[in-house]
Amino acid sequence: YIQRVTATVCVLGASTNMGPLKDRRGDLDVWPRGPPLRALCFGINDYDNHDSLPNCERDAAAIAEEVRSLSDGRNGKCVAKLLGGRHLKNKEAMKKAVIDFVKQIDKDAPPRMVLISFSGHGIQDGADILLIPSAASSAEHPDNLKVEGFSHNELF
Repeated sequence: YIQRVTATVCVLGASTNMGPLKDRRGDLDVWPRGPPLRALCFGINDYDNHDSLPNCERDAAAIAEEVRSLSDGRNGKCVAKLLGGRHLKNKEAMKKAVIDFVKQIDKDAPPRMVLISFSGHGIQDGADILLIPSAASSAEHPDNLKVEGFSHNELF
């Protein structure tokens, strides 16, 4: 059955409190070069075929605001991008948002942590958590939702 879900995926990189890291040869000290945190926050209030969830976009905005308020690291500012339901109509739009977000990460100075947060409808299919886009089929067609939902596994 469909339910409200708030899901967060955090990918950890190097942390400054770990001290310098060694390269593969073990002979160079390498400090993390990127900002402390980069976040992508999804929130969907209004669905075409499901009950509205009045606080999801506000939840996503609060997470983005909190990330932006964090102390800047010595290597950059914490960054958060916020996307609401009108940008998240289908699985392809959700996937494109994640790909675009990842492409914006500086490969020479990646952040120490990447966070992707979703607040909206979701379903669980076995071990898979499916995030439901705003124009997805109704819950009366659960097999369609399994195809239309954006799996948390696709984030990796």
